[in-house]
Amino acid sequence: MSRIPSILRAALAAALLAGLPARAAPPQVMTYSGYLKNASGGPVTTATSITFRLYTAQSGGASVWSETVSVTPSADGWFSAVIGTMSSLPFSILNQDLYLSLQVGADPEFNLRARVTPSHAALTVDWGGVQGKPTCAPGAYLTLDGIGNLACTTPSTGTGGITSVSGSRGITATTTGSSVSLTLPLCATTGDIMRWDGTSWGCSAPASSGVTSVSAAASTPISVVNTGGAVQLSMNAASGSAPGYLAAADYSRFDGKLTAPSGCTTGQAIVNQAGAWSCTSVSGPVGIASPLVNSGTTAAPVVALPSCATGEVLKYTGPAPTTWTCQPDSVGAGTVTAVTATAPLTATTGPTPNVALPTCATGSILLSTASGWECHPASLVGAGASATVTTGTSGSTLLLFGPSVTPPWRGSCTFTSRLFVLAVGSLTAYVQTFGTWRVGTTTYDSGYVTPLQVEPALGAGMATETWSFPVTAGTTYEIGCRIILNSDTAGKTAYCRATYHCTPN
Repeated sequence: MSRIPSILRAALAAALLAGLPARAAPPQVMTYSGYLKNASGGPVTTATSITFRLYTAQSGGASVWSETVSVTPSADGWFSAVIGTMSSLPFSILNQDLYLSLQVGADPEFNLRARVTPSHAALTVDWGGVQGKPTCAPGAYLTLDGIGNLACTTPSTGTGGITSVSGSRGITATTTGSSVSLTLPLCATTGDIMRWDGTSWGCSAPASSGVTSVSAAASTPISVVNTGGAVQLSMNAASGSAPGYLAAADYSRFDGKLTAPSGCTTGQAIVNQAGAWSCTSVSGPVGIASPLVNSGTTAAPVVALPSCATGEVLKYTGPAPTTWTCQPDSVGAGTVTAVTATAPLTATTGPTPNVALPTCATGSILLSTASGWECHPASLVGAGASATVTTGTSGSTLLLFGPSVTPPWRGSCTFTSRLFVLAVGSLTAYVQTFGTWRVGTTTYDSGYVTPLQVEPALGAGMATETWSFPVTAGTTYEIGCRIILNSDTAGKTAYCRATYHCTPN
């Protein structure tokens, strides 16, 4: 759709020289207004981009400035755009004859260029070209009088001084010429402080001059030493006659242990009363319960176990009154006639049965499988196997697999791959190799890349890679090398030799 801007109204907004000191330069922008109409003459009312360009000639030449602005015309196509807000209009461009060109959207740029009138010069002012400005003496500045004239003004010299300062709330102010001295009052006694009494500040003694003496009760194991204003507190070590602290070694000796009271008389017993042991007189018979018996008298009881026949034992028979009785010892008597065992144990019968594990080869282990316990080697070590291939074209990837291992148990394997590449002619070959393994048709890389340089003088190059990973029982792993060829390795022969060492866990 062709859009025709109607240049019925075009205005360049310019700011006049304000003449105020230190004022920032006015914004260097212009305002363009007009109508947008389509090829049929109808108004364009949707958002439209317009590119404005400035030229120094009415035709031909390259633009010296451009900016694209989006406008949304009114119902009759009227729009107004402020240009120079996104791409600045420097004075070096504005200070010459200019011609404005428009391009609407993707339509071709208009051939017609409108001349920009000199009002744009008001956007900037060259202070050196201002006529009639006053020449001021050093230190003076320009001011604007009531009728708009510029005049030189001499600033105040700042002479004079403070002639009076007063003090309050404990501060005394003394004025001497232009100098003021502020002081606090001197207190009569050394060590006094300034204290607020609710109305004013004044000298006052501290509320406390310090602790001079501390004492401890005689019943406590605390020792007090007063030295002037310093007080030292300490705890005494315990002794046989005085309380105090226990060392760690002493505490471990006495913790949880009881000390028998002394001074008991004949006929008294040590009795725990309310958590404390004391000597207490005992009267009446001593209570004895089965299986204990009193083999003495009531006045002089002797507590003992009952007498049983030779070989008998005391056996608990149930609740009182008879809970323990002498009975023959049937435990451990007789002959063992049969012993049964389950895999992996084996047992023999007879009066002296033998229980044993199965016999395995030296260094083997017993492994639980779906069919039972079986003897298996404690580790699997590959004697090593190799694969040989003549390398292909540049950029190809070769996979060489040597030995395979099927661990009967869950564990971990350490694999070592050694790659040899023979040199051909006088070229130096460069390859990249990975340690690799394969489970079924899926190939895995160790993740370590080893660059290999084959020098003609050496005749061959070798790279070794060792890595470990967990393995599962019954899974077959093939070990080998992965080789990525470069352009100078075509036609060379590569060998991969791999070994393994697997252990259960």
